[in-house]
Amino acid sequence: GLESQSLFNKNWEYKTTLYYQNGNKKMEREESKHPDDKWLTIIDYKNYWDNGKLSEEGRRIKGISSWGDGSYEGDIKFYAKTGELTDVQKYKKGKPHGLWTLTPVDGLFYSEQIYNDEGKLAQDSIFEKETKKLMKKIEYYSDGSTKSEFEDPTYKEKIKAS
Repeated sequence: GLESQSLFNKNWEYKTTLYYQNGNKKMEREESKHPDDKWLTIIDYKNYWDNGKLSEEGRRIKGISSWGDGSYEGDIKFYAKTGELTDVQKYKKGKPHGLWTLTPVDGLFYSEQIYNDEGKLAQDSIFEKETKKLMKKIEYYSDGSTKSEFEDPTYKEKIKAS
């Protein structure tokens, strides 16, 4: 079957689609010029599991001198093979930024991380998946040292039980 397909036009914008052997899409990628900077390329991409469900989607910004596919920009979303959204990571100019939500697929907990404007971890919180109850929270100074720490007394027991 068809393994890949690329479409080009005169504005250097192009779209690439790759396929698994079973015919399902493996990856879609569309490149376009950045509206504010002609030296930058916007890459919007989607990756798929072999069952046809989305595995990752997001955007990268690539400069002429960038290696590889450039740096992440905006929301990068990750999905489980079942189609469930598991993680959302936010980036600003390639650095972690704002709120990240991370969900281990089989876990009892999920975490939320908050990054400051320099891309450094400012806060890391762990919640119980079912009750959304805060189990642990650490706040950091910009140098990486711990500002404050909270842990629910039942947290360690629940980890042992899982």
